[in-house]
Amino acid sequence: MTEIEWRRHWKPDLTSIPWQPLNIDGDVYLIKCKFTQNSYELLLTNMKSFWYEELSENTLKKRVQKLNPSIEASVSRILDQIENCLESQEKGTSITIGFKDEEEENSKMVLKINSQLAGLPFC
Repeated sequence: MTEIEWRRHWKPDLTSIPWQPLNIDGDVYLIKCKFTQNSYELLLTNMKSFWYEELSENTLKKRVQKLNPSIEASVSRILDQIENCLESQEKGTSITIGFKDEEEENSKMVLKINSQLAGLPFC
């Protein structure tokens, strides 16, 4: 396969995304995210553990409806909001991390983003 053919067929995935630092409550994590028009993949590490989530359009809609019942926005707008919050950590946006199971090997991480979307609280 020539380089031109390879470039035509290559599709970026999470492994091709660079790690970015994410400061949360005074701790530095590394994060990489891949967003599409209707889904995302996220990988987060504290260099001891790794947490991964892949969310499809239907699952994202259900989660947003549960956490933000008063917000009506397209999936692409919601994904843009999440991406902007993770990339820029603007004033008025807070990111916290919690753990559901304290066992080292089976802990489930909860990444919570609080911000504003169209003037309404968004989490």
